[in-house]
Amino acid sequence: MSFGGTLLVFLSAILVSCGSQKNQQAHIQSHAPVSKDSVGVLLTLKDPKLSQHLESWAIEKGIKVRPIYPAQGLYEVFTDISTVREQFPNSSTSQNQLFKALNPEGDTGFDISDCKGGFPTPQPVIQNMNFKERMALFPIFQLGEGPFKFSGSQSLSSDSSKPELLWKIIGPKGSIVSGRASSKTQLQIFPDLPGEYQVHLIARNKSGVCELEAIRFGVTSNPELKTLPPARDITDKDLSLFAHLSVLDTETAWAKSSGDEIQIAIIDSGVNFNHPDLRQNIALNENEIPNNGIDDDQNGFIDDYLGWDFSLGDPNPADDNGHGTHVASLAASAVTGIARNAKILPIKAINTFGQGDDGTLAAAIIYAVDRGADIINASFGSPIKKGEDPPEVLVKALDYAEEHGVVFVVSAGNGDLRGIGFNIDRKKVYPASAKHSNVITVAAAKPDGGLSPYSNYGVKSVEVAAPGGSRVDGAIMGAHYIPEKQKYIALSGTSMSAPIVSGIVALVLDLNHSLTPSQVSDRLLNSGEDIPELKTRVKSGKLLTAGAAVSSTFGETR
Repeated sequence: MSFGGTLLVFLSAILVSCGSQKNQQAHIQSHAPVSKDSVGVLLTLKDPKLSQHLESWAIEKGIKVRPIYPAQGLYEVFTDISTVREQFPNSSTSQNQLFKALNPEGDTGFDISDCKGGFPTPQPVIQNMNFKERMALFPIFQLGEGPFKFSGSQSLSSDSSKPELLWKIIGPKGSIVSGRASSKTQLQIFPDLPGEYQVHLIARNKSGVCELEAIRFGVTSNPELKTLPPARDITDKDLSLFAHLSVLDTETAWAKSSGDEIQIAIIDSGVNFNHPDLRQNIALNENEIPNNGIDDDQNGFIDDYLGWDFSLGDPNPADDNGHGTHVASLAASAVTGIARNAKILPIKAINTFGQGDDGTLAAAIIYAVDRGADIINASFGSPIKKGEDPPEVLVKALDYAEEHGVVFVVSAGNGDLRGIGFNIDRKKVYPASAKHSNVITVAAAKPDGGLSPYSNYGVKSVEVAAPGGSRVDGAIMGAHYIPEKQKYIALSGTSMSAPIVSGIVALVLDLNHSLTPSQVSDRLLNSGEDIPELKTRVKSGKLLTAGAAVSSTFGETR
């Protein structure tokens, strides 16, 4: 189930062997896995001192290691789990899992509706003429690399006729190469925007029988933080464009609270921290001097002035997917966010393709807690197979957030493969089905308060419902990750409902920062408009509004 919504090569540490005084190469991998066959074993060392043993053992055996969160003893080791357990018998180990965390919008395929089925079937073949090894190993490139060159051909088959070959490129919206078509044998493209690119080659024979071959790669970037843009107030045009604000009765809420200095960690595909509506609300790490190559605050992350990118292993959590920027803006845009004065902590744990993995997401949660987040927004998740337990590493990360009193807001999920919502009390999804006291799971509601057809639900697992938008009722407007091309974009899903609730929580905490996560949850459960349909879908039975939550005193001692 999916939720809606730097060029990096292997780093090598050259060490001097105490015995032989020869240079040896420590196989350090900094980026997260991008395919199911590239995941490793998650290792949480019982004693941090064992990290030296891990390093020397990895060098001796030629095993790659990804330091995910060394201060917490969390690593990914790229060998079989029995080998790791034998070497570290008293430490925690589990197989890492990669999953599709987000549901990307837009064109995702080649239109071959005019093709016929039948035999013989042509067999198109794409040959990558440069970056071949890189493409197979780790297909995420830095903006500016290229051009990318491809050659198309037809493999041997029983079809003696020469088929027609046609290329099509699918890229980020606004890219000058997206939608480009060509019938030439060779293709050359130069990506101009961060995001996912798909190169499709279709072969059609004289009988109209078609076959498709496709490859994909990602493009990312590391922009510098820009100076603060001029501040602007919300306008009547904004209120009309961002229609969900009136449904949420934000005018009533804003008269009492704006979320001052409450910090919301956005664990997602990154955030465009230079977006003019977001820049002033980015939570900068003032204990870190940017770009000096030193871990000034000694938290284990060098130059994490803006946050951290756990997907690529660097201090630049820029968005190269679009999901994270939209989510961040719904919670805390300085203009149209629910909590307009709250701070956004960008943490990238989901890659260009919308993929996440257990170890990366767990580290992101722990980092958010350690950076002092009051709220964590998690617009992602993955189903749990019947009879299986949720990933231990994620459970422990949620334990950590719970122990530190951090509110964890998570989307309920966007249903099955048909886009039909299901009951997560029965069919578990994680972290939406988590039972921690600090977890607030959010379903998506229509403008009239009824449950959106795509939204998951569960009176035991899902606390509240908030606007999520839809193609029928209108999607939720938020910030676009490339404002130079398009400042705003409308998306729908429980991924949108969750940050709306994160923003409401920030408003509530601004009024009373001493509230515990359980008290915050109780406040939300008792705020909003009673909706008969929701009585059997979510715990509250209500459509949550910001005005009601801020006006309530439920759960406060007198």
